[in-house]
Amino acid sequence: MPALDEAIARNIEHLRPWMHWIVYEPASVNDRVNLIESWNGQWADGGDSVFGVFLGDEVIGGTGLHRRVGTGGIELGYWIGKDHIRNGYATELA
Repeated sequence: MPALDEAIARNIEHLRPWMHWIVYEPASVNDRVNLIESWNGQWADGGDSVFGVFLGDEVIGGTGLHRRVGTGGIELGYWIGKDHIRNGYATELA
């Protein structure tokens, strides 16, 4: 959890234009644990899938498949930390 907190904290301004959830940052450890547990529950129920993006042990972003675009549609969402953009990670995720 600390690695995710640090990655988000380093990238708040970088993420602000695109990630609606950034307004809730910094999140408490308890809130982040609850959020991750809710994602796991959604995935288990056939809903959204959310994953961390790592370079070795470092959190460099996140990605997910979201069912918010209508019946049968799936939206790919992602973020890559500012220190790791333009390295092909988002392309690899897609």
